Amino acid sequence: MTVTWIPILPPWLIVLAVLGMLALLVHGTMDLIRKQVARSWLAALTALRLLSILLVAVCLGRPVVRHTRPVEQKPPLLILADTSASMGLNHPEGGNRLSGLLNDLQRRDLLKTLEAQFEPTWFTYDRDARMGKPDPAAQQPSGAYTDLGASLSTAWLWMRQQAAHEGAETPSRVLLLTDGHGADDPAILETARSLGAILYPVPAADSTAVEPVAPPLEIMGAQAPGRILLGSECRFRVTLRRQAGSTLPPSMLVLTENRNRVAEYPVTFRTNETEKVIQLSHRPTAAGIMEYSMFLQTGETVPDNGDAYDFTVQVVTRTTRVLLLDDAWRWDFKFLRRLLEDDPSFTFVAFLARGAGTYMQFAEPEGSTRLAGFPQSRAELDFFDLFIIGDVQVRRWPANLAPALRDLVIERGRSIIFIAGPRISQLARDPSLEPLLPVMIGGETARPVTGPVPVRVTREGRIAPAFYIPPGTETDPWEALPDLDQVYAPQRKKPAATILLECPEHSNPFGRMIAMAEHTVGRGRSLYIGTDTLWKWQLQGRMDDDENTPHHRFWSQALRAMAPVRQAAGGTRLSLQADRTRYRGVPTIRIQVSADGEPLPTGSSLDLRVETPEGQRLPLATRTDPRDPTVTLADFDVIQPGRYRITVEHFIDGRPAGDLTAVVDSEPGHDETRHVRTDRPALERLATTTGGKLVSLDDPDTWPAADRSPDRITTRVELIDPWQSFVLLLLLALVLGIDWLIRLLKGYV
Repeated sequence: MTVTWIPILPPWLIVLAVLGMLALLVHGTMDLIRKQVARSWLAALTALRLLSILLVAVCLGRPVVRHTRPVEQKPPLLILADTSASMGLNHPEGGNRLSGLLNDLQRRDLLKTLEAQFEPTWFTYDRDARMGKPDPAAQQPSGAYTDLGASLSTAWLWMRQQAAHEGAETPSRVLLLTDGHGADDPAILETARSLGAILYPVPAADSTAVEPVAPPLEIMGAQAPGRILLGSECRFRVTLRRQAGSTLPPSMLVLTENRNRVAEYPVTFRTNETEKVIQLSHRPTAAGIMEYSMFLQTGETVPDNGDAYDFTVQVVTRTTRVLLLDDAWRWDFKFLRRLLEDDPSFTFVAFLARGAGTYMQFAEPEGSTRLAGFPQSRAELDFFDLFIIGDVQVRRWPANLAPALRDLVIERGRSIIFIAGPRISQLARDPSLEPLLPVMIGGETARPVTGPVPVRVTREGRIAPAFYIPPGTETDPWEALPDLDQVYAPQRKKPAATILLECPEHSNPFGRMIAMAEHTVGRGRSLYIGTDTLWKWQLQGRMDDDENTPHHRFWSQALRAMAPVRQAAGGTRLSLQADRTRYRGVPTIRIQVSADGEPLPTGSSLDLRVETPEGQRLPLATRTDPRDPTVTLADFDVIQPGRYRITVEHFIDGRPAGDLTAVVDSEPGHDETRHVRTDRPALERLATTTGGKLVSLDDPDTWPAADRSPDRITTRVELIDPWQSFVLLLLLALVLGIDWLIRLLKGYV
């Protein structure tokens, strides 16, 4: 035990004060002697005065006592109790499910057993976690939304900070008291894995409330892009669930655009099938904010709007600017040029070599995209979104052109397509362009494998946008593709690259020969086409249902898939996006504005506003992302479910430079009171995946147990501060009070 003094006043001043009080004590004592006070009372009063002087001196010195003692350190245990509205439903034994579960824990001695092995810390949670033990008698569980992932993260962060402050260990075990509502969210497992948490769910009893009758068929979820180019196909992925054992009447999945039917899909299930994924596609014919609705129709009955699944897609008319560079005149250019000229979504410029240092420029007759000559700097390349690089001699380019291409793709999110030729090995030796290739190029790649070379689309290629086939298409354009005359085969693909087209009858030590591959590099994308004879797909390919050749369909879809999603706002390429396009029960929406990874120009300012479902326009406060100073963030709270339109206006020196718009949909959270049954399978998956167990109150082997290890003895430091706890002041007041009371009663005043 040690005593540390923290004087309030300088020590010399304290000594002077004590000496002054002693002098006053001597004077007062002499006065009592002259009054002939009895010796016993004189001694008592003098002792009280001395004690009070001593207490004053101690108060001014402010001692702090530091005491250490060995204690057994128990491992921490985090307990999360669900207080959402579903836990407030009736319990079979009376009360609500939360109170019933806590009573069961007390009766089965689970809590007593855990307290003997662990140091438990209680949190309650619904939308987020709050520290404290639940008290169902004082507060009815009524949370409107359950977010176990966010709550676990919040509680874990608090425990980690507390452990760092006290020098203790961070908990590894989490006891969950819940009915499993929302436990099937994959984000919970990701959060638990990132934190290293081992979950032990304790399932609540099924409620005695009347369970709502589920429809025989319902839409469980749907996915749609937030933004597409005009002329592109918009794909929707819908998940349907059928109640097991139910008889399904003839049903139709209907898609509407701005309240007009645009697609229908008959729904059929196999005998034992309970879940089905359907893909719908639709090509919007106009630009703007398209409001889509999806619902199930049984027979001639059209459901109410409340049964529809609504979402929004922004159709933009931004023109993708394409730059093509090639040193060879090849057949494929003729058909590619015609496709780009006929498609209003693209405008292009092409430079084809006519000799040493001489190029011929091609551009659309009515287009404004035209350069004064072969591009010489990054400023000229910065105007384009997509680059197509043919059989070029990079050493003839200006020295800064290849590094500029690399930076635009990796840092600015542009896209690049390589069409192989005899000089592909020379191109791959360039240190700026080689990292952009999705494949490994060797010296033998420049020697093509001559044909006819059969090719086929890989399984991964079938789900890639370049080889997409709309549902219901009778003719598969990729089933019997014409053979290619030659293929410049790479050695193998790079890690994380995707092979789209392969040669099934040719192989190398790394597998089947690759004819086409893609990958993401930095913020941009790259596509390698290992042949210059795709034009055969135009002349010999089989027409699809829309009378398009495989060549036309591939290039149309590939160019749209490779087009960057960022929009241009004046001279600055801004991107406006929310962290999601659809929200369910989420209280806050985050907006992100960026400018291709670069700071905004000098004098720039952003004005963000949100339009609520009621039509109110509210300004948003912006802040800089601490992790990326080129990104501007804004948050707003969801007032009510509905459609929110976010707009950002960009000003440079007070003058408008452009504006962007994004739309997000917010839905009400799942009705907690409909969750009558406990989702035991979801809780068991949580426990098994994280290394825990589903707790059974009748089986102690499933209860959390501390690791068997030698006794954990730690030194606990206890600080006693009599001044901070007011003990010294109370003692001083007591002594002075007794002294004054005696003098008053004896008449010594």
